[in-house]
Amino acid sequence: MKANIHQISELTGFSPATISKALNGKKGIREETVKIIREAADQLGYRTETKISKIYLVILEHSKKTAPSTTFHHFVLDGVEKQAQEAELETVLVLLDKQSPSFLDKISELTNDLSAAIVLVGTGLVKEDYDLFLSCKNRIIVMDGWSKFHPFASVLIDNEDLAETAVNYLLEKGHRKIGYLRSQRRLNNFSEREDGYYKALRKAGLPINPAFIIDVGVGMEATCSHVRQALSKASDLPTAFLAENDYIAIGASRGIQQAGFRIPEDISLIGIDDIEYAKMETPPLTTFQVHMQDIGRLAVQELLKESNKALPKIKIQVCADLIERQSVKNLSERKD
Repeated sequence: MKANIHQISELTGFSPATISKALNGKKGIREETVKIIREAADQLGYRTETKISKIYLVILEHSKKTAPSTTFHHFVLDGVEKQAQEAELETVLVLLDKQSPSFLDKISELTNDLSAAIVLVGTGLVKEDYDLFLSCKNRIIVMDGWSKFHPFASVLIDNEDLAETAVNYLLEKGHRKIGYLRSQRRLNNFSEREDGYYKALRKAGLPINPAFIIDVGVGMEATCSHVRQALSKASDLPTAFLAENDYIAIGASRGIQQAGFRIPEDISLIGIDDIEYAKMETPPLTTFQVHMQDIGRLAVQELLKESNKALPKIKIQVCADLIERQSVKNLSERKD
């Protein structure tokens, strides 16, 4: 026999109206009461059939320095919102400040709202952040992130393949001394891109030269300074650099030129993300276009499949497209 609200009422002593509000994430019910009711519902095998009416796009902000950029927000929100509109659902952007006193209460409110599904932006998240969503009662999917320790489905960029493709592109252009511009802030995306860089060099039979790997600070000014200093002291230089993203590439471009080198005549440069500033650089930056709108759309599509069932742990990886501009020199061209 299927469990119902009256059985939960008999087990807990709470009224059917209180139980209904608790199970549907309504306000005005104490957290302790909600916990008791939900535990009883789970014990009895009760499953709500509440219809999803909105999508929460959830972004955790550790600080202003580690929050995703405004450009990132725009494209992510646009992709999620367009797909949600097709399904006649509302999209609600939720920025959660980890320093806020109400942070945990807000997490609880979101993860118990059975009228909503959650797209969690995984950029920069660590294990402790994912732990906050383990008791989520509604459907959830991670976008631009992945945790092998948690049961969440994910849609994300194929970062390792992207970096490997970038290095192979430089190899095709005749480069054999390829450097890497590595952020001191180690996001999962960056670590995967670094793995792809190493993988491509090993496959090509090329040595990994630690002198060609430059650690750079957060922000274009810090990157510019670190690259300028590193190149000024170097006795051997790479013919090309792969940067972990376009912001690093643009900062590095200025550092390279301030150190007295030309792009691409002396040093070639390639980035990742194809931000708006990339095409405005001098010279315009060769980079990879990451389809954040499509990632957002895919995330919502997966959320809405068989909406009354939990999502299986799947990992959907989206490839990026090479955008060739003028920052890479072809060393393979025959000289007359």
